[in-house]
Amino acid sequence: MNLKITVTAKDIRNGKTSQASFCPIALACHRLGYPGATVTHDYIRFNFDLGETSVPKKMTDWISKFDAGEVVKPFSFTVKNAPKPRSL
Repeated sequence: MNLKITVTAKDIRNGKTSQASFCPIALACHRLGYPGATVTHDYIRFNFDLGETSVPKKMTDWISKFDAGEVVKPFSFTVKNAPKPRSL
């Protein structure tokens, strides 16, 4: 399933640098029904038992800027072959 992930200004405000479970992208995934989602510079793990997917370059650059304390803007991206969420 293709999954569009939208990182909002609220996700950015509530996100925590260098914390895989609380980065803005992980928070956006939590809203979409993936409460155990974690995000690193290399992958998104949707939940412990649902697997992971590599991240697009656009996302890696965004994470690096966020973790460095730079100003970042909301954005969206699509993950192909994402696992089905557990709940909404």
